[in-house]
This record gives sequence, structure tokens and C-alpha cells, in this order.
Amino acid sequence: MRLDLKDKKLLFELSKNSRLPYTKLGRLTRMSKQVVEYRIKRLQEAGIILGYLTELNFSAYGQPIVGRVYMQLHKLGSRREQRITAHLHNFEEWSFYERLDGRYDLNIAIMASTLQEFQRKADMITKAFRSEIREEHIVIRYQAYQYDFKVLLNSKQSGESAIVDERPPVALDELDEAILKQLVNNARMETTEIAHRLDKPYATVHGRIQRLISKEVIKRFTVALDWEKMGYLTTRFLINFVHVENHEEFRHFCRNHPNITYLVFALGAWNAEIYTCFPSVKAYRAFRAELRNKFGKHIRNIEMVDALSAHPAQEFS
Repeated sequence: MRLDLKDKKLLFELSKNSRLPYTKLGRLTRMSKQVVEYRIKRLQEAGIILGYLTELNFSAYGQPIVGRVYMQLHKLGSRREQRITAHLHNFEEWSFYERLDGRYDLNIAIMASTLQEFQRKADMITKAFRSEIREEHIVIRYQAYQYDFKVLLNSKQSGESAIVDERPPVALDELDEAILKQLVNNARMETTEIAHRLDKPYATVHGRIQRLISKEVIKRFTVALDWEKMGYLTTRFLINFVHVENHEEFRHFCRNHPNITYLVFALGAWNAEIYTCFPSVKAYRAFRAELRNKFGKHIRNIEMVDALSAHPAQEFS
């Protein structure tokens, strides 16, 4: 599907805050409420908009250990993949898994309150297909930053949301958990609809959502897009720096680069991940050259993987 500038502006604003009402989106994009509604519906029906995401700060949520298990398997045929994914759905210990293309075939995201709990969960999940794993790497995320989808407008100006950082947990009750479950499934769900589903007064639900935002349990409302359908290339760079003191310089580079949507600092097999998006192969090659020119002497090695599909956990289904 070919997008015009108005579509791109609308998607850009949704990446910054996908809970904005149609009227506010209209003011920001200089379109009427009716036109905004029509365009969003058209983008959803075309499969460009895949969903609306609520990004949580898992440290505030009481699960400060956010890790990934990257696995290269001996073979991943369709029958074997079905068996592994069926096994994964027997557990609630993971938040999502991805099918990958590149050095790794599978990536399982796990959250835990301690390193010991993380290791126990990882062992429990992978035990059933341990013999099929050729290579396994664990990385623990200690900082993660999400950026606006500035590639849509070829802009260098970007907001930055710290999705993973260090903070004490926030006390949550059953109503908080129930509200989060609704929002994680659909960040654009109206407060009136959430109140109706939970059989609670609108003012109560509205106040709880505002508290979750102010306490930074909720870090961001954004949008999930099918970049390939829009004609964009996406890839993930797994970077091993020689010296960790280059992180702030690298973070500044990522925040102001139009092709970077997500930055992670981690402990493990590599110490940084960047999620990237490009309008053309030419732009992708130019970015690789720019990365080598700016940081080549600081980088020990880089792996690149592409996400083929992502599957959320049942706990929020």
C-alpha cells in the first residue's frame, strides 16, 4: 500500500501516543476528525496498523530482570516449529517469542524479579527441546529506549521513552492489573469501554490510568506497524562494544537518527541492540557505512537478525 504524507503524519503521531482521541490527532495532522477516523480504519483494514501497544516499565511492575534467550536450532522445519510453539504455550513464564532470520532462529523474552528466577524460567521453558538447540545466548536488558517513528517523516527530532530503567516497584492491586490487561491488548481502548468491561465507574478507571502513567508503570502508548507492507526494510543490529564508556555517545546517535526506532543496552553475548527501519536498500547500506565510520573502532563485532513474526504471551490474551 502506498502511503501519502498525511498517512505518514498520522502514523507518526500514533507512534508518539496511540491513545490520542481523533479530534487531537486531527489538530496535530491538520485533518478533520472524520478524515482521521477514515484513514485509521483504512490503515487497519490494509494491515498496516497491526495493533496499539502499551509499553510497561517492568521495574516499576515488579519484574526488573528483563532478558532474552536467543537460540540457533539444528533445524526449524514447520513440524518442529509447531511442536516447539505448542510447548511454549504451556507456560506463562515468557512475555513473547519471535521467529528470527539470521544467526538465530528463536528469541524468547522472559521477565523475572531476580536473576535466579530468570534462570529457572529459562531452564523450564527450554528443557523439552534442549537437544535441538545448537547455540544459545542470554542477554539481560538494563536500559531500553523507544523512539518516535521519525523515519516516516525523515526527521531527526525524536522523543525518547525509557522502557527499561532502574526504579522501585509500584504497589498494584487487582483493579490496576485488570486495567493493564485491557490496555496491553489495545492501547486505544476508550476509558468508557474499560470501565464497562470491569464494571467500575469511569472516574475510578480514569484516575487509575493517570496514576499508572504518573508512577511510570505505563511508559508509552504506541502503535505496531507492518513495515514491509509499507515498503520499508527492518533489521536488528546486535552490537558488541569494546568499551562500555561509549554508550552515552551511542545513545545520542540513536536518539537523533531517523532510521532507529529502539535502543537496548544489555549484559551478555552483546551489549547493545538497535532496531532499525529503512525506506530502501540504499538507505540501509548508507546506515551500515555510517555506523562503521562513526563507531567502527569501538565495535568488536555486529550480528544482524530480522524478526519474521512475533507472538505475545497468553497472560495478556
